[in-house]
Amino acid sequence: MNIKEREDILNRYHNGDVDVLMACSLLSEGWDSPKTSVLFMARPTMSKVLYMQQLGRGVRKSEGKDYLLVVDFVDNFMTTDPSWSIHAVFNLNQYRIGDFVCCPDSLMKLKIQPDFIQNLDINLWVSSLQEIDPFTFEQKVEDMISMPELSRELWVSEETVRIHIKNRKIIPDKEFSFGNRNLYFFYKSSIELIRKQLDLKPRDITTIKNDFFEFIGNKDYTYSYKMIFILSLLKHVNSKGIANIDAFLNSYISFYLYLMDKRLTVESEKSPYNNKEFLIDKKSVKRHVLKYPYEKFERKRFINYCKDLSEVSFNNHLWKSLNINDIENIKRQMKEDLKDYYKTRLNYDLEAKIFQFIDEG
Repeated sequence: MNIKEREDILNRYHNGDVDVLMACSLLSEGWDSPKTSVLFMARPTMSKVLYMQQLGRGVRKSEGKDYLLVVDFVDNFMTTDPSWSIHAVFNLNQYRIGDFVCCPDSLMKLKIQPDFIQNLDINLWVSSLQEIDPFTFEQKVEDMISMPELSRELWVSEETVRIHIKNRKIIPDKEFSFGNRNLYFFYKSSIELIRKQLDLKPRDITTIKNDFFEFIGNKDYTYSYKMIFILSLLKHVNSKGIANIDAFLNSYISFYLYLMDKRLTVESEKSPYNNKEFLIDKKSVKRHVLKYPYEKFERKRFINYCKDLSEVSFNNHLWKSLNINDIENIKRQMKEDLKDYYKTRLNYDLEAKIFQFIDEG
């Protein structure tokens, strides 16, 4: 069906020549018809935003329209992993089989159907009714933590947690299927037990300085990003360990542009940093930085990013624990690691000027 045919059908519906529309992901947003008085919700979704968009197609007021009837089928498809439904929208914890879920008391008591329902030339044949669990997965896990949160608590990567779950070394307290993915949730009381099972040492604000030096001491570098990230951040932080992200990005980007201008190899083959168009597009670089080097530090709670303030900063406890010598040692290690990185991986020595360039930027 082409766009013109679709518009013709919608116009016929608006004019009353068509009584019922059937659509899949076509009328969720960007379309409005206040006259719509009946909705058949047949698509299960775990997204509240999507469900409310679909519901919004019928909640508009219109002359002569006194009620909206919503026939919600989605719970029948989600007996294991509850989706969003009318029950969830109105926070109803009781399920009345074959009855109204939410309506005026006068209709509930008298079992009176609104006129527009009686006048509809529609027959609904129901062969069976099944009682379902009206709670959504969000309500079921409101006091639990997700897999990403567990990985932060354990100070390991999400992939490590996922492998442990696959190998049954970690057993989720709740699991939900979501398309081709699974969502895992854990009680907070399970964290310490999991940590002991995996023989992981506890980490908190009292260990954060040692944890940070341990992390950078591992020298786990797939690319040069982490080293330039830390050097650029240290160049621009104020006395509270906070830097403006635009100033930080200028230094971060200028390092790679400097190499490029000197006709030196910028990065290994698969890196987008070899493309000058990418490097001069600050928005693209910012997305990349926040997805890769930043995420490695953020996961372990060393560094934070505040979008509203356009600031990137060291964890307050970590920054307060660092003295001048610590900061100089961090800079020294990052520069030495950069030399080793470019020597061993890209087979050339960084120019001595590059470190002066980083310091003066």
